[in-house]
Amino acid sequence: MRLQQKKFLATLSLIITTAIWGSTFIVAKKCLPGVRAIPLVGYRFFIAALIIGIALIILRKNPFTKMKDGFILGMLLFFSYITQTVGLYVVSAADSGFISGLVVVFVPIFSVLWGKEKLSLGLIFAVILTCAGIWGITGGIAEFDSGELVTLLSAIIFALYVIFAERFVKNHDIWILNFQQFLVIGLFATLFVVIFRVPFAITSRYAAWGVVYLGVFASLIAFILQLSAQKVVSATFCSILLSLELVFAAGFAWTLGGEKFTRGDVVGGILIMAAIIFAQISEMKKVKNGEHHE
Repeated sequence: MRLQQKKFLATLSLIITTAIWGSTFIVAKKCLPGVRAIPLVGYRFFIAALIIGIALIILRKNPFTKMKDGFILGMLLFFSYITQTVGLYVVSAADSGFISGLVVVFVPIFSVLWGKEKLSLGLIFAVILTCAGIWGITGGIAEFDSGELVTLLSAIIFALYVIFAERFVKNHDIWILNFQQFLVIGLFATLFVVIFRVPFAITSRYAAWGVVYLGVFASLIAFILQLSAQKVVSATFCSILLSLELVFAAGFAWTLGGEKFTRGDVVGGILIMAAIIFAQISEMKKVKNGEHHE
């Protein structure tokens, strides 16, 4: 398969991933009255780990090969989820969304600092457009205190996750890597539940079905697609596409959640779509010039 075709499929995979993750905001919000946040994280990733684990056993693959890589990714992802959840107890959903979207800024910064990537003008412009789009959707942020700082830490950790994922997927079986990171997240979530004495119970039918959805679609399928795509595209390009999550989240909140669809949502969505087009053009130029992602 030609590199341009691989990049197209990777782009499509990331768009599907962001669509799934965009739906999780409203699903998780409706689940929380029936299950606490940390057990919810644990359940969803244990479900994903169980499914992949069974498949690996059937295929007679060792699920603990290069476990160090999966452990690192799992720890980064776990603490990103936890810090974002803790931040939500203090900050508004809009502020949390804006700060979390700053992943698109931190990824290229880390990539450049570590010598992993040289940014083209097209990608730089795409990052700027994405930030403007995120601002339009969320309305920016009025103040900055401890809650915002914790949420910012979550964005930084997830940016590190994207960087490390780009590195590890090169020489790792995607299914094994996902099993390992899912298992680590599930185990640490369980540990936190026990330490802080959080109830395990799921007390509503919606929460039970929501946990299954989050485990199968938002965890298993979405992360398989993301890590597969990161075998082909750069971390910065990946982070730009992942910002589409906010666009889909706004769409689902409007259609399924009955929330108001504002002018800022429209403008922000258009800016993010424009950013993706610029990023895609930049990636295509790299392919033509022989500077493709390794």
